[in-house]
Amino acid sequence: ITREQLHAYLDEGLGESDAAAVEQALRTSEPLRNLLARVMQERDRGEHSLGAVWRRARLTCPDREGLRGHIL
Repeated sequence: ITREQLHAYLDEGLGESDAAAVEQALRTSEPLRNLLARVMQERDRGEHSLGAVWRRARLTCPDREGLRGHIL
């Protein structure tokens, strides 16, 4: 289980089967529970890295038409 999966789990962004797999792994792995606690602390501190903002806001890149509209 990666940090990115834990972020998606906290954001309820995983599918049902993936969320169940993370929950099962959390029940059996102390190191994973510790990692989840650190990830949650980072969020509580207000982590403002580009990756954190990207994950929280679920940003996407505009398509060519959208970029063209901004230029015009």
